[in-house]
Amino acid sequence: MRNSLTLPDTFGGALRLLRKRTQLTQDELGRAVGYSREQIARLENGTRLPDLAVLAALFVPALFERQEMPLVEQFMALAGQTRDDQQVTITHTRRTRVQLSSETIAAPGRPQYLPPAPLVPLLGRDQDVAELRALLRTARLVTLVGAPGIGKSRLALEVANLAAAEFADRHDQRFVQRAINRLNVPGDGDIVLPQRRMVVVGTTSFDAEDVDYIPVTEDQTRLMLERGSELIPGIRDAKPRGIYMATRPLVGGGSGRSIARTFKCYDHKESHNVDGLVTITGGKATTLRAMAEKTADVVCAKLAVTTPCVTKETPLLSYRQYYTIPN
Repeated sequence: MRNSLTLPDTFGGALRLLRKRTQLTQDELGRAVGYSREQIARLENGTRLPDLAVLAALFVPALFERQEMPLVEQFMALAGQTRDDQQVTITHTRRTRVQLSSETIAAPGRPQYLPPAPLVPLLGRDQDVAELRALLRTARLVTLVGAPGIGKSRLALEVANLAAAEFADRHDQRFVQRAINRLNVPGDGDIVLPQRRMVVVGTTSFDAEDVDYIPVTEDQTRLMLERGSELIPGIRDAKPRGIYMATRPLVGGGSGRSIARTFKCYDHKESHNVDGLVTITGGKATTLRAMAEKTADVVCAKLAVTTPCVTKETPLLSYRQYYTIPN
């Protein structure tokens, strides 16, 4: 009987045991629940916190049989022990369900990683410390330069310890593992997308007079964070990692957000009698591969190449694999 299984006392160990019990590799389990192999490995070795809602919705059906509810409870309890910000309720009905009863995302009281503690006090460098801490609030990289032996490392260590709380690693700031989108007419700040260990909140829309320079404006930033926090409350207290604005050429009909996000490929031999030049405009990030296929088809036709485009059947490498490829 599978119910006689005894789980290890850690979530990662339990996940590994259950995965092997079902004879799934990390890749296979990842495909079943929408995770990468690396994400499954990090869950098993304890370097990634489990998302309880995703566990209940996707992992439980993949790892357990219907009659194994006591084992499911043990598994979810182990997951809950890793999260102080979430609680799990097991509801026993005709069809037993596992659900999140509450969720409040909060930053831990201390950073996950801390620099070494200084052995002795730093004397006479108060102004230098204050200036460096001020620089760190506005610059992503600060470099100390000077002759050997003047105390650069000691000064850096002091600043790192004092500023640690301001740069605390708010663990698992993705908040969600799936796209969260308002099901309404497109508007400002109506989507939250997970990306690596962060989320992206967007988008805003307005007409720009100067398309060569789009400044990041405080009112647009405030609007994005406020709308995003309506979907994911934890966003309200999270520290933004980056803010960017960009232009998008729109070639469809309509006005404002009603303009179609279509794209158009131009053979300039036909439009301007300039041979050998093909351009594409419009579209968006989610249509880039379709845009590439259309452009390649036009170029191939001009070169009498009949090989079909295979971009939509070709999986893209994970960014983790991409950066391991030699130049």
